[in-house]
Amino acid sequence: MKLNYLSIIGVVVVFSILSFASVYYVLNMSLQRDIEFTKQEYINAKKATIKNQVDNLINYINYISKTETQKKLERLKQDVEFLSDVLKNIPLEKLPMFFNRYIFEHSFYKVIVRENNKVIFHHGNLPEELFDYKPIGKIDIFIKNKKYYIFAKEVKINNRHYTIILGLAQQDIDKMVQKKVINLVHTMQFVFNNGYISIIKIENFNGGRKFAKFVAYPKNPDWEGLYLNDDKKDAKGIEYRKEYLKLITKKGEGYFVYWFKRNGKLYKKISYVKLYKPYNWAIFGGIYIDEVNNLINLKKQRIKNELREILKIYLIISTLFVVVVFLITKYENKLLKRVIEDIKSLKK
Repeated sequence: MKLNYLSIIGVVVVFSILSFASVYYVLNMSLQRDIEFTKQEYINAKKATIKNQVDNLINYINYISKTETQKKLERLKQDVEFLSDVLKNIPLEKLPMFFNRYIFEHSFYKVIVRENNKVIFHHGNLPEELFDYKPIGKIDIFIKNKKYYIFAKEVKINNRHYTIILGLAQQDIDKMVQKKVINLVHTMQFVFNNGYISIIKIENFNGGRKFAKFVAYPKNPDWEGLYLNDDKKDAKGIEYRKEYLKLITKKGEGYFVYWFKRNGKLYKKISYVKLYKPYNWAIFGGIYIDEVNNLINLKKQRIKNELREILKIYLIISTLFVVVVFLITKYENKLLKRVIEDIKSLKK
């Protein structure tokens, strides 16, 4: 009878163990799939975030460049009219003093004033071609691959012919735009958690020493203006600068991975880079993906807690089942014993 008890209880215990092991296996597989899915979703979301940040910044640069150019051209045209009126109403001996004061307030302008065919005043590093410029109604011209916006007007005063030429170099407008962009980038480091925007200017697309320099680097502003070499290695020994230089040279944009060490541990950083050709700027969006490990650890802890609860339930059910089986077996054994005794008594 004891063997009977042990056999039945053993079957119940083995069944409970196998059942729990099956549930554990299924949950563990589900956990692994959930972890991989969570990790991939997190990375994809972050990659989309940094790409959007870079694209938004480029759209902002284009917008600021366009509006700033329009404002400067309108002001340039107004100032030509203003200066022509001044010429009509100011004594000639006072012209140099007036123009010097004017240039002090408008240092970004290129100015030429001709009397007949003789230059009587000029300011700015101007190409020689502008000294003989005629008012032909053309606003923008290219001189030695450099773009200038030119407004000119002829004024006749007492049988003397004056020509006023005001010019503005595209590169001067670009400097104003770049300054605004850099100021914006310094505030964008907090737009999304655990990431930032940075900008370098590519000086040599073939790489090498001083192939680029920092333009905006919110993480460490002291580095701005410093040059970069392309042989810099990350924590895994990868020359990652060569990788992103190859990306922007061939495709203009793309993602790359960078590894770094912190407190003796390896961490992964994903970056997106896009080339802004007008300035030869490589604009980066970078994120550290440490947070995904926190999410995964939370999920693991949740599954472990669930498994503990399931184990408790299994133990309770198995214990109750063993007790019930034991009582039923005991009852049946009593019945069997009584039957056997009745059969023996009949034989006598």
